[in-house]
Amino acid sequence: MLEIWFIAAIFLVVLEVVLGFTIILLFASFASFIVGIVISFGLLDDGDLVNQIGLFFAISVVASILLLRPLKRLIASRNRAVPVVNYVGQKVILQDESLTKGEFGSAKWSGTIVNIRLAEGDDGKTYRSGDILIVVDVVENIFIVKGDN
Repeated sequence: MLEIWFIAAIFLVVLEVVLGFTIILLFASFASFIVGIVISFGLLDDGDLVNQIGLFFAISVVASILLLRPLKRLIASRNRAVPVVNYVGQKVILQDESLTKGEFGSAKWSGTIVNIRLAEGDDGKTYRSGDILIVVDVVENIFIVKGDN
């Protein structure tokens, strides 16, 4: 019965990866591994299936209660968006026929078409297709641009 707990631990980890990191199966895998260790040290009889299953569920619940929040915080901290500052100062080429203050448009940057909006300081200027503009900021995936003076 000892080997089954270690096999179950490996199976649950693989299932966790296949299902896309649901986190809950990670605790069950941990509990299965701990039950296997407890049996191998002789603290629990190899034939006592009821106590093994009880220990498995107890460890799963306790691990979930104690570790779920810290683990979610860790995952959330790794997924936080990093502010984009490397776009500022880059040049884009206007793709629309014209662009004036307050309008949204599109431009080509590094082979990609991006959404742009003219910066507040470019009053009264109209830019034509093919004009080169400079990125001064990025707000919600929209490049804020001004003329290349």
